[in-house]
Amino acid sequence: MRVPAVCCFLFFVFAALPVKASPLALEAGSAVLMDTRSQRLLYEQDSTRKIPPASLTKVMSMFVVLDAVKAGKLSLRAPVRISKAAACVGGSKMHLRAGERVRLDDLLRGMAVVSANDASAAVAEYAAGSQAAFVAMMNRKAAQLGMKNTVFKTPHGLPAKGQVTTAADMLRLACRYLEAHPSARHYHSTPAMLHNGMLMQNTNKLLGHDAVSGLKTGFTRESGYNIILTSTRRGREMVGVLMNAPSAEVRTREAQRLLEYGAHLKVADAPASRRSAKGTTMQTVSSAAGKRSKASPAPRRVLPQTASLPTSAQGSRLH
Repeated sequence: MRVPAVCCFLFFVFAALPVKASPLALEAGSAVLMDTRSQRLLYEQDSTRKIPPASLTKVMSMFVVLDAVKAGKLSLRAPVRISKAAACVGGSKMHLRAGERVRLDDLLRGMAVVSANDASAAVAEYAAGSQAAFVAMMNRKAAQLGMKNTVFKTPHGLPAKGQVTTAADMLRLACRYLEAHPSARHYHSTPAMLHNGMLMQNTNKLLGHDAVSGLKTGFTRESGYNIILTSTRRGREMVGVLMNAPSAEVRTREAQRLLEYGAHLKVADAPASRRSAKGTTMQTVSSAAGKRSKASPAPRRVLPQTASLPTSAQGSRLH
């Protein structure tokens, strides 16, 4: 799926745009969906609400590292020595051991597949000398991308005061990331990985269902359940973001509904674009802020995994 360069510049001034009612209201704090071929915004729900990013942070971390690889400053084959500090980071892990050496390529895979916080810390230390220096690089990149409502405080997304983003900013990030590094898709579409004798499954339970090919899940108690989605349905290439769902089960269900809505939305029914006073093309969006509804414009398929997903989570474990 090719993401047009301009697709990420068409959706982030929602408050200034007139909206029309949508038959879809998601059980989530925030959501947005983009058709990347037509560059049309298909759906928006409170997309500028500030929410902690949780492990969606790792998309930016990977972006910064892959930029350095592309520039010849780092090599994916390089062995990275794992520090004690990195190995001890809590939450989701790929079970790195202090002192072992792991290829940068494998650490990136761990970040994408199992949302490994230990891998994120190790990569940050390797790429910038310290986690703090790497986070500064992340925030500079966010500013370059125009992510005006995003502040990163960690390389992995574990809770930190002042660390926030929005669904609109995450959509912008995802579009630019996939545009700049299309080969990164293979990290996010990998169903499982093996390290230190442990087989670990991808945290994205939608992967492989409903034509979902990625991209990243996230959860902390503060953020709720987040996800960035990439999918091609009925010939429509889509990138979507859903944030602050109350449980993993609801995140899966509502992400399905969002993709189903986008796939069945007729071109004639999609909001028309208009121009701002400065002449910049922007999209009129369908908003479902306010009341929550179970209405859906088209039937959806329920995944076999949905019934076994937890309806709540304890602690601040990211995934």
